[in-house]
Amino acid sequence: MKLRLFVIFIILIGLSACGNRYGFDFSSDWDWNLLKKQSSDNKVIAHINNLEKILSLKEARFLFIQLSSLKNPLDITHLSKIESDQNQSGGGYYGYIPDYFKNPDKIPVPENFNSIIACADFLVNTRKQIDKIIARSNFRYNRKFSKQKISAVSKEKIYPGIQIDINTDAVMDVLTHYIDQDMTMEIATNIANHPSFQQMLKNRSEIGYIPEPLPDTGDLANFIYLAGSNDPILMVWKWLNPWNCFGFADLYNYSNKYSDILKEIDENKANITGTIVSRIAHYLPENFKYQDQVDLGVNWGVLNWSTEKQIGINIVHLKNDYSAFKRIISRQLFRKIQIHIIKEMNNIPPETDIQINEIIAGNYNNIYDQLFYEVLFQIFLEGTSAYAAGKEKSWIVVDGYKFGRDLLNSIHFSLYNYIDLKTVEYCESQGFSPNGPLVAIGYQMTKILVKKYGHQIVYESLCNNFLKFYT
Repeated sequence: MKLRLFVIFIILIGLSACGNRYGFDFSSDWDWNLLKKQSSDNKVIAHINNLEKILSLKEARFLFIQLSSLKNPLDITHLSKIESDQNQSGGGYYGYIPDYFKNPDKIPVPENFNSIIACADFLVNTRKQIDKIIARSNFRYNRKFSKQKISAVSKEKIYPGIQIDINTDAVMDVLTHYIDQDMTMEIATNIANHPSFQQMLKNRSEIGYIPEPLPDTGDLANFIYLAGSNDPILMVWKWLNPWNCFGFADLYNYSNKYSDILKEIDENKANITGTIVSRIAHYLPENFKYQDQVDLGVNWGVLNWSTEKQIGINIVHLKNDYSAFKRIISRQLFRKIQIHIIKEMNNIPPETDIQINEIIAGNYNNIYDQLFYEVLFQIFLEGTSAYAAGKEKSWIVVDGYKFGRDLLNSIHFSLYNYIDLKTVEYCESQGFSPNGPLVAIGYQMTKILVKKYGHQIVYESLCNNFLKFYT
């Protein structure tokens, strides 16, 4: 009994100290007018007016509760170390988003009422700049949740020969602990070792275009753990940028919404996979058989990925945009089926990890021929898979096709007239980006050929000689 009274006494002292520090109870149901009455300083009032323009009252109350809950006002400078540690662990933005907290001395320390207002204004303005960068990012990221529902698929559109499983276990495991508020480093480490996340990390380290540092299992576990913490400084960190903690900040901030999405996906797996398979099945023989798995993950900056064991989808980038979800899986699935067919045609075991250039290289002796025909082969694969999956409304293929011809001409010239492999590499990176100009060439050619010869032309070209695709 005495111990309980002592604990209560200590808590009351802490609350009293907090109240004395700011002279205002930020945990109360205050409004903007009440906040403005606490100061006659014009600079402070200007900060509050700016906050009112940018934040809802709910958001403002959240932010001030976190700032006023710091054990030591100087803890706000820890944002600098959190940012630095994130960069060093492979969760940074490679200059895409600036290091806003590199100089901790620039962060106002919330040690009294005026300075907590200044601190909040500084953080809000930083968040506003980050939001602008996210809004104009050149990769797919849905900031908001949609109102889409998963539509049913009729039984006659289901093809039993192609079996696809959707695995939500790894992300759901994270969400369960976020919702229950019981995430520990041990739990986070176990989750990071889940096969879904291991394949995700494997692909990220092998795709070649993401610069180091690259996160390993320990880094991923730390991201999961930090995002699950309710420490005030980490709550601020997650609020500042949904991409923080490798994207797990977004998963934590909207954990209940994501949980509902995953439950909806689990309940509608047959409808989702039925739609996906029905899109690509008529490009394949009737008796074609294939199995694969789609795993959900959290992988900042990478919308989807593919390994021998699975297709991966970044749930925080897509959220519940189910039309994009099905289209992207369809595209990745058809792409993997193409490689599966090519391996069969070349007597390569299915489990063999082989690159396109290795398949093409065997047909040509000249290194420049190998490189050029690899590009043509890639155009064929990417274009046909994009066509089979279905086009995004925003993708203007005609414009991409025109630019794609210029890129292809530059590649040919840089290989055969003026040896410049850096230009070739640059043209490929531009051309084969999602819905890039070289992909647009393949898409447009597929559209014309399918209209003239029917869907079977894609499979016939893949099995016999893909170069007929260009004649």
